[in-house]
Order: sequence, then structure tokens, then C-alpha cells
Amino acid sequence: MEIGVLASISFCSINFPLELIQLMYQNKGDNVMLISEYIKDNRCGKKSKLYFKKLEEIKQEFINRDLEYLLLTTWDEEISCMMKTGRDLDKLKYRDGFKEINNLFDSISEEIRDEYKEKDTYTMFFSSCSKEKYYIACELANSAYKHIILPNIFEDDKSVNHKVVFKKEQKKEIALMLKLISSYMQHGFSGYKIYDTDIKFIENLCLFEGKKVCYPKPNNLTHFLGDISRSDNDPIEILHARNVINKIMEKGYFDNEFELVYFLRGKIMTPMQNKYEKIDTSSLEKINYLEEKALIQKKMILNDEMAYKWKSEINMFKVICKKFKDATHQYRPEWLNGQTLDVFVPSINLAFEYQGQQHFKSVDFFGGEETLEKNKLRDKKKKRLCDENNVKLIYWNYDEPITTIVLKKKLKENNVEL
Repeated sequence: MEIGVLASISFCSINFPLELIQLMYQNKGDNVMLISEYIKDNRCGKKSKLYFKKLEEIKQEFINRDLEYLLLTTWDEEISCMMKTGRDLDKLKYRDGFKEINNLFDSISEEIRDEYKEKDTYTMFFSSCSKEKYYIACELANSAYKHIILPNIFEDDKSVNHKVVFKKEQKKEIALMLKLISSYMQHGFSGYKIYDTDIKFIENLCLFEGKKVCYPKPNNLTHFLGDISRSDNDPIEILHARNVINKIMEKGYFDNEFELVYFLRGKIMTPMQNKYEKIDTSSLEKINYLEEKALIQKKMILNDEMAYKWKSEINMFKVICKKFKDATHQYRPEWLNGQTLDVFVPSINLAFEYQGQQHFKSVDFFGGEETLEKNKLRDKKKKRLCDENNVKLIYWNYDEPITTIVLKKKLKENNVEL
């Protein structure tokens, strides 16, 4: 039992500390994580009020569909599932419908395996998402030897999946792309999506004869494309993935979800993993990731080539860039201990922070009174650290126009010599 507990903890997402995992699993004779207990225990995590409101909305459907079985599967249950899946693999036999399924995957399989004769290239895969890093990855892909949009398996699927091929000598670009699309203990956006859902979630949350389909571990897809995060620690994502699985099954190609997993692994995931494992990271150029990312980001912002969430902050950055050519967006120095400066001008050690309404008053959308107090503490800490490191910090409040005239006024008021 001791080995099982340790092993289950090793698979946990960064959002779940050891003490919380032990609390979740103690006295659970049936090895099922109840969503009501998840909601209660997980409030110590870094989740918004809107997230928990959504959890409450889906709670009853989650229970009615018996999806609690898939929530934070224990190691004991996972071992049981692995043993069953191993037996099911031994019994798997070819049937007539497999020919049609193979045809379904032909175009995507061919595109993934392409360049197999080219020994001087590295291939990576990533999918569309709303993250800022995705748009930067798309811009970086323009410098690749080859960049294509992969075909989708189903005609009504609107997912956008990319394949980028770099020449091995493009060491800086390869290193930067890997850093952009991957995430060590949280979900990045490398890989492939079906109906805008990560293939890893689909593969990890399929069921067959009352058990989770779980290939014996370790195997070559245990950490698909380097992702070691869990796919079963968020009820909202589990419910969404199960809806997508049902949609796929309604197409009628697969007799059961075991077959779906079998073909997803064999036709898409394993070929992608084989490409990933060929990348010799030890030979890549050592890069300043944040600096390289900021350069691409700045170019895209100034050319209006990026979708961004905080328009006022971006407009402030554009105005400052007209005055200071070396201005950088979202600067994250080590001395700031994980915090960022909205805009930083390194030549004169000058920083700007855009202060939205949530820094002055309670706003429900941003988390209300609780978030307001946290913002005040973070702002105070950031100001202190800037002072200690000789960085002049200027605030730009939400009720101030974002213009060059206001910028000049602020510089004068703060005794910034030009």
C-alpha cells in the first residue's frame, strides 16, 4: 500500500500538494473521489470564484453520469485498470470495420510521418488555444523549414493543429519553440486536438466494460510529448472530454472506447512521440527564453498581429514604445520573485504598471473583496522590490487617458530626465 500511495502522488498536478492528496484519499473504502469533497478540499488551490461557480453548476450532472469514478483515480484503481487493459490488448482481434477506421486516419498519419527520410530536421506539433504563447509560437513557426496545418479526423471538427519542421541548425528557434509549447507540470498546448480537446484528455478518460482504459506503465506515452501533468484532476475538463468522447462514438466507427484509444495511440500519439524523442535537446542553443519571447511579442503587438486580453495595458505599452525603443512588455526579473512589470525600460531602469479598477475597488469579475486585498499586498510588495533594486515605478490608472501627453506629464512628475 505504501508504494501505491507514493506512486499516485508522483502523478499529481502541481495544484495538489502532498497533504491535500493524503486528505482526499484517506478513509475512501471505495477509492472514489467525490466531487463534493473535491470542491471543499480544493478551495485552498489557486482557483477563481467563477471556477467554483461553474463546478457547482455541473456538480449534479457529474454525479448522475458516474464521472466521480474518473476524478483523481487512485493508484490502486489504476493498477487494476492497467491489468484489465493489458488483458484486453491480448484479446484484441482484427475486425472488418478496422479497414474503415484505418482509412479515417490515413491523411493525418501520413502528415505526421512525413519527412521520415530527412535526417537533418526536427518536428514539433501544437494546437490552437487562447494563450498568448500560442500566437507567439505561430509567429515563430513562420521561420521554420516547413509549417502546415494538420488535417482533422472528422469533417465537422474545426480544431486547428500545427506541424512545424525546423532544420537542425535552427537551434535557437527549436529551443524557443519547445519552451513555448511545452509545460513541465501544467498542460501546455503541444500535441493534437479533436473537437478542440487535447488528445491526451480523450485517451486518458475513455472507459471500457466499467473500467478506465489504461495502458500498462511505463510505456512510451506515459509522458506524452514531455507532459507529466494529470488529465483527471479537474471535473470541468473531465465532463468536457467525456462529451467529446461521446460525440466521437456517435460517429459509429468504433465499437467501443477501447478501440478509440487503441487507434488514437497507434495512429497519432505514438508517431508524434517518436518525432519528439528524436530531438536532441543537449545540442540546442542556450537561450534567454523570456528575452527571446519578449522580442517576438513586442513586434507582434506593435504590428497589431496578436489577440490580447488586456487592451488598456497593451495600448499603454504602445505609447511608451514610441518614446522608449527598448521598452519591453511583461518583464519578469528574478528579484521580483515571480511577479512581472507591465512595461520596463532597461536603459533607464524605469517601469510602468497599469492599474485597473480591481486595484482600487472590489470587482466581482476579478474575485471581489478578497482579490482586492491580495492586489493591494502584491502592489505594495512590488513597489518595495522596485525601490530596493533602483527601479523607478510609475502607475497608470484606469481613469487616465492613454496618450503621449499623459506620458510626458507622468515622466515630468516623476523627475525622469529624457
